[in-house]
Amino acid sequence: MRLIFLMIFCFCLQSCGSNDWSVPKALKSFLTLVDQIDDDNDTVGGFGAGTHNQTQWAIVDEWVELQPGQTSGDFVSRVMDAGSTVSWTDIMWTPQRPLYKELPDNGQSETAYSQGNANMTDNVLLMHMNESGGMIEDTSGNNNDGTAYGGVTYGAAGRFNTALDFDGTNGYVEVTDDDSLDIGSGLTIEVWIRPDGSGPVIYRKNDFVLTTSNFTLYTNIGETGTLSDSSFGAQSIVFNNSYVNTPVVLVTPVTDSNGNNYPIPAVSAVNTTGFDVSLCVDAGSSTCEATYSQETAHYFVFDVDKANQLSWIDAGTKSSVSTDGSSTSLTFGKTFSNAPSVWTTAQTYSQGGNIASVTWADDDMTTTGVTLIGCVHQGTGNVCTSGQPSETVGYVAIDTNTADIDTFQTGFSDISNSSWTPAAFSPAYATPRVMVTQNDNDGWQDPQYPWARDVTGLGMDFRYCEADGANYCDSHTNEKTYWFAVEDGDIMAPAETINYSSGTGSWVLLTAVYNGTTMSLYMDGALVDAKPVSVSFLNDENILIGRDGSGFFDGMIDEAVIYNRDLSPAEILDHYRRGAVRLRYQVRTGSVSPLSTSWTGPDGTGATFYSELSNSTPGFPFLTLTNVPDNQFFQYRAYFDTDNVSYPPELKSVEIGPAHYLERLE
Repeated sequence: MRLIFLMIFCFCLQSCGSNDWSVPKALKSFLTLVDQIDDDNDTVGGFGAGTHNQTQWAIVDEWVELQPGQTSGDFVSRVMDAGSTVSWTDIMWTPQRPLYKELPDNGQSETAYSQGNANMTDNVLLMHMNESGGMIEDTSGNNNDGTAYGGVTYGAAGRFNTALDFDGTNGYVEVTDDDSLDIGSGLTIEVWIRPDGSGPVIYRKNDFVLTTSNFTLYTNIGETGTLSDSSFGAQSIVFNNSYVNTPVVLVTPVTDSNGNNYPIPAVSAVNTTGFDVSLCVDAGSSTCEATYSQETAHYFVFDVDKANQLSWIDAGTKSSVSTDGSSTSLTFGKTFSNAPSVWTTAQTYSQGGNIASVTWADDDMTTTGVTLIGCVHQGTGNVCTSGQPSETVGYVAIDTNTADIDTFQTGFSDISNSSWTPAAFSPAYATPRVMVTQNDNDGWQDPQYPWARDVTGLGMDFRYCEADGANYCDSHTNEKTYWFAVEDGDIMAPAETINYSSGTGSWVLLTAVYNGTTMSLYMDGALVDAKPVSVSFLNDENILIGRDGSGFFDGMIDEAVIYNRDLSPAEILDHYRRGAVRLRYQVRTGSVSPLSTSWTGPDGTGATFYSELSNSTPGFPFLTLTNVPDNQFFQYRAYFDTDNVSYPPELKSVEIGPAHYLERLE
């Protein structure tokens, strides 16, 4: 309670004689400021003079709060008397923390509140979803506005103001890639969702996806490319990506421009920046053809460090693999859940101009290893040539039952008589890259070459070529021939995934965090799970809200936020509380007290409320009262609500304006 007294003291002397003093008469006029502030528990002019309904005054903390265990309640203030008919124009209040308030725009950070101030440092995307149509505004200050497509409904009832409602069929918002959206070593994604079903919420290809059931970070485990040649001689390939340790290179020819003469990829000088390769056409001679009709090959580069962090893939090399058709045992670097398929390419070329070696895996693979068969076919014989140098062979073993490579498709056929066999891609590719291998050895020591041709977005032909003669693929035994395909570019795979369930029908805050070494997922401010992981973001794709590469979100989305840093657990909880805990107000005036008029909000009806939803500043709420009749008496009602009894609203003071004065004469 605050009372300010303004005293105007006027002293007038009556007439008097030279020695005759009369008794002086004084007029005192007092202007008393009407107490329009509640900030203590005073029973005359504070919260103590009002009426509590499932609320209480906290003696130690000195604020109004919900009673323990309550999720809603209200406080009705005392009646304020201005002494005459006046205008009541504004309301301000001091909560302990920002409540029911959208995050600040343009990178502003809050400092006024005792707790829960939002720090918007490194905020790169902020979408309140309050539009009634058109572009979805990014108010972070970076102007990364989004475009809505398909079944997106504006103006749905949001967690804060309004939200976007996604139909789960074809509705989504797309944010065009921009340098301001680049993520470094830290990432936080925050979004309020009210799911009606399952689906992707926020997605950036090759970097991350946040869905109603999982948070996944992607890692770049390699890259693809093509090469062409029409003469024997090494060409150098430079990698697009950086590698800490020497990667594994796989190469498959994808044309047959020289009939049945197989262009063997002769890979050499593999290092962290690139490799050399020649296409060695085997036309029945002991040496590679000097010139030939142009052939094309697809190559794959696998990062051994990143790939081997994943449970379903093992990439590595095996040295001293014999080239005479004999067996070499390979033990995988891990134990698989299922016996994998194995693709191989020699990483060295030690044949000195002679026909290059090929290597394939037998069909005896287990979850722990496989037998490799290396072979050089230097001449017209029907067996591998003996006495030639061994090679170091690169291999990639993939458990195709559990493999999770982006755009990955795979298949096999038990091919007889070296025949070309069709394989279809579904879905179709834009620019596919394919790898073929043989995981069988029914031909024993016969030279056997895996091959592809006529590769399009819809499919290809593939086979093995069993070279029993000089320059042709022989009709011979069945061999199990395997292939895989991916879209051209980086080979992306989930580095790690956290699973959870966001449920349906209720608002929930999902917060996904990466701090450079650990990924974490929070629901409603509480940690669900955390896992160690190391990734580098590519930052080269558009951001999609409400869809990923294969599905769409069904439900409402509000307050979608991305930071280029990892928020602390305290910040995450604070952001949950500003949405899950609410303080709202209605007011009324009247000419007589006690008041019996209706409680109203900004539109003059009981359907609306004053709250921090209307506070776009980083400071305390100071709101204009609208549609409030001029009257002598005024009263406010504060509504307290929370989604979690552990986090009640806390109200420290309420002030009504403008100031009014009562005049008293004595």
